[in-house]
Amino acid sequence: MGRPPSPEEWPGYSSFAGRLLEDVVRMFLKGKGFQDRGLMSGVDIDYVFADVDGVAVAADPKDLDVGMHLLAAGTYEPHVSAVFRRELKAGMHVFDVGANIGYFTALALACVGPTGHVWAVEPNTSNVRLLEIARRANKVKNLSIVPAAAGDTFGPLRLDAPFSNGMVTPLGDTKGDLSGANIVCQIPLDSLLDENERVDFIKLDVEGSEYRALRGLERALDRWSPMIVLEFSPGMLQEASSISGRDFLKYMLAKGYAVGAIGHDGAVTFHDAVEPIIMAYQAARVDHIDLFATRTATARAVARKF
Repeated sequence: MGRPPSPEEWPGYSSFAGRLLEDVVRMFLKGKGFQDRGLMSGVDIDYVFADVDGVAVAADPKDLDVGMHLLAAGTYEPHVSAVFRRELKAGMHVFDVGANIGYFTALALACVGPTGHVWAVEPNTSNVRLLEIARRANKVKNLSIVPAAAGDTFGPLRLDAPFSNGMVTPLGDTKGDLSGANIVCQIPLDSLLDENERVDFIKLDVEGSEYRALRGLERALDRWSPMIVLEFSPGMLQEASSISGRDFLKYMLAKGYAVGAIGHDGAVTFHDAVEPIIMAYQAARVDHIDLFATRTATARAVARKF
């Protein structure tokens, strides 16, 4: 600790007398006072700043999921990025749900400017650290970082994340789920919003928890009709949200959305039926496709042609 204990601390510290040395060491190493001294700085995450339309993103070069690709190519998922650049306007309010290290958070900030607002929702603490590093480097005041998983209720979830990507699932009944799991907090995102706080655009990349996340945002969906970009993976939806891909799409259509797959160039063909989207997923022969959903009159008119 580098200092004598205060009179208030001593009763707590002295109560550890006679306990295992490893327990005493663990108590001090994990304490704020020791962490603030920076003696363990050698185990900090390495990061390099990448530029995304003038906004810095802190990326770990050893991150095989996102960081390595962003630093090598200077971009990430260009087809989805094209939708951001086309649809986002100055002053918009954006939710980046499953923000990861913040590539799309940065792109949204660049698009909406200082008059807009972005919420970066991310449960992985390593990613949250990088998001906060970038927020301070950019000196932005219109970014809210939410260190939690998006869901339809409050409660604990299990997070499995070998690198920056991760999947949250309900806690099981096994001892490992309760004692050895990385447990994170789940929150409904409607709880973050004032009654009159607008939402214009939502990006969902939550490895199958898209349905739970949208259920937790239904008040905002029904009031503001935000545009939505999301990953669609029927297998992951079933595992993380206990809903089939078809039933998830029916839920979106019942909400009044026209939905379409995002092409390689960012173009979208809208549908108001489930099967064309299922067919697009099956034809892609990949683990997921990216969808764009909107309630705009133009999209609904186009969808009615199919």
